[in-house]
Parts: sequence; structure tokens; C-alpha cells
Amino acid sequence: MDLHLPATITPFSPHRKGNPMRLINYQVLRDLVHEHQHLTRGGAPAAARLDDISYTLGVYTGHRDPATALREARRLLRAHDAEYRRAA
Repeated sequence: MDLHLPATITPFSPHRKGNPMRLINYQVLRDLVHEHQHLTRGGAPAAARLDDISYTLGVYTGHRDPATALREARRLLRAHDAEYRRAA
């Protein structure tokens, strides 16, 4: 999977004060969540790749705990998709 950051990055500012604004590429975030689901769905996951994905989700969301990062990534994607539908 190519993890370059194209020009479609959009700003995200968490509701909590004091947190820096993050730039989120929602397509990369969506790909990471889907790959995480694929790796954990069938038996023993590829541990090294799953660690990489969990780390990257943590960077994207600002959460160290992998389960919390995955929940936050899903929440961000739902909010982004709802905003995209509203704008369409």
C-alpha cells in the first residue's frame, strides 16, 4: 500500500483544547482501517504489518492505545462521510 500524502489532505481540529491541528488523508485512513479489519478477521494476523497499521492509526488519531486509535479512526471516517454527503 502506498502511503504518500496527496493534495487531498484536509485539516482536522480535535474538540479538546491544547491539541495541535492534524492533517488527515481520509482515503489513507480508510485503507488502514480496512487492512486492519482484513488482517484481524482470519486467524493469526501478520503481526509486523498489524503493528505498523496500529502505529500509523495512532499517529493519525493521536491515541497510543491501538483499540482507541481504531475507534477514533472509525469515528473520524463516519464524520467525514456524513460531511461529504451533506456537501453533495
